[in-house]
Amino acid sequence: MSLGFRPKRHMTRWYEPLAMFRLLLRIWSTRQLTAQRDQAKDQPSAVFDHGDTPEDEDYWFDYVADLGDAFDPTMCVAWHLGRIGMARDDIDPRTRLDPEFGAPNLLPGLPETELPEFLPRGRLLLMGGDQVYPSGSDRRYRRQVSGPYELSWQRDPEAAQDRPLDGVLAIPANHDWYGGLGPFHRTFCSGRTFGGRQTAQTNPWWSARLAHGWWVWGVDTALDGEINDAQFDYFRTVKQQMPSEVRLIVCVPVPPWRLRERYIDRFDHLARFLLSLGVEPEIYLSGDYHVAALHRREGPDAVPEWHLTTGGGGAFQHPVHNLDRRIPNGRDGLPDPQVGDPAPFHLIGTWPSNAESREGTGGWWHILFDRAAPSLIATLAAIQLPLLWLVGAADRDAEAAARPFGQVLADQFWPTGFIAGAVLTTIATLALARSASAGPGATAWARLVGFGHGLAQSATYLGGWALTNLAVRRTTGIDGSTTSAWLTVVVMAALVAVASIIVLGSYLRLANRQFRMHDNESYSARHSGDNRHFARFHIAPDGTLSCYLIAFRRTGEGWAKALRTGGQLPPAGTSSPELIDVRFRTGPNPLAPEQLPSAPLH
Repeated sequence: MSLGFRPKRHMTRWYEPLAMFRLLLRIWSTRQLTAQRDQAKDQPSAVFDHGDTPEDEDYWFDYVADLGDAFDPTMCVAWHLGRIGMARDDIDPRTRLDPEFGAPNLLPGLPETELPEFLPRGRLLLMGGDQVYPSGSDRRYRRQVSGPYELSWQRDPEAAQDRPLDGVLAIPANHDWYGGLGPFHRTFCSGRTFGGRQTAQTNPWWSARLAHGWWVWGVDTALDGEINDAQFDYFRTVKQQMPSEVRLIVCVPVPPWRLRERYIDRFDHLARFLLSLGVEPEIYLSGDYHVAALHRREGPDAVPEWHLTTGGGGAFQHPVHNLDRRIPNGRDGLPDPQVGDPAPFHLIGTWPSNAESREGTGGWWHILFDRAAPSLIATLAAIQLPLLWLVGAADRDAEAAARPFGQVLADQFWPTGFIAGAVLTTIATLALARSASAGPGATAWARLVGFGHGLAQSATYLGGWALTNLAVRRTTGIDGSTTSAWLTVVVMAALVAVASIIVLGSYLRLANRQFRMHDNESYSARHSGDNRHFARFHIAPDGTLSCYLIAFRRTGEGWAKALRTGGQLPPAGTSSPELIDVRFRTGPNPLAPEQLPSAPLH
């Protein structure tokens, strides 16, 4: 059968120069378009209202983020989200907690083998941002998001004919914003169905009443971390209609612990927003960082906050071994928030393990032998050509030939080579060297390691240019043709570019494994589609909320072929779903079920 679209076969090539140049242009243009958020449309106070769920009935919902890259990993997650549910016997319940965290983080009071017999598909799917990579367009949303999710939907034959469609709500993150929110709006804000589910939001922000006293809000912080006036007005109206006993989940594009660590002003802005509305969320759901990580924090009045980061919907995997165990750790010099509570975030658990994370660090071979390598080599070679011609093919006369080789190089490298090396070293030290940690001395170490990388790159290029000069003199002589000299320069430029890539890849691997640097640059080079996950939540009639994280170590290959030909699904090589040990449970409602408000909203 026809899929109705052309699947994206490969992960985004982050080292392909032309693609990244186009992305930079879209990022620049998008920063001029953030005023789009102020063009808010009218919408009801609760986009989805499941508050009429019977008092004795369980309620389930799902959460996924950072999806929409290559077809196979995205389809693997979408397919399992689209199934009617998962039987307990189909889930591997083994714990996967990193030994560095100590005792397994089991659900309080829930033995490891005591799982629900069936984990049904959620009535509501929450999508936490970065639905497409590297930037949004109508074609990409179709190929990378809505198409796979439509193919994944499994109709429930036992569902009542008059039962409303399951719902889907999405917030945009930075990659959705790149190029503007037009495609996002047309996908999620226009009343269309999405993968068998009904869309209902008309803005990038929304609220929904779930069941048994729980609500969820979706907040759009755009590219600048700001929450605009239209959202303030909207959520103020929603808050006025919410009962005081409500329990709140907040979906934000970037985890609050990440904001606390790197963007204190944005952390303050989010805290000011919530405090002004008088709400104290119990749970924060985020993507942005492509791992499973669970943080716990004692909020105001010692109310525990759970912060679940689960960016495993399809994009490349980030490392977990560089995450700080406590933010702030008391020695990192991070300023206290001006508005938010200064209580620290404690890392409770991560997936995959630290050992698996370190093994997955990218290396130079992932860049050099990638399908985008020819364009990267050509770009680096083209940048060098003017300088290589200057030091390699110029001054090929009798007077130059009479001078020692070292004298010729000294004349050519000063000041051109020296300036080029100084610029390269400065860029590597100040612009590229960033630490993933906020620990004491992290920035200084990052600058030092970056300086070493800059020196290594400078030595690579200057050495290559010296060899170019020698090669030109040896192959073409003093009176050789200019064509022969140019061919020699071009070949040497390509070889120097290859050497530069090897230096870069080696630096990224060393810096990430030993100095907690370059999470994005190192791991995006691998283009791995494995280690994907999503979260499934259960709300019991007494209001107790349990989180189950479903993971897939291998997402398999050949999903498109199997769907076209009616072959085996999931295809061979796809691992069974695992219940990994980044999970938590809240307490029951302080009020009995019969005391919770159940009147419909207006």
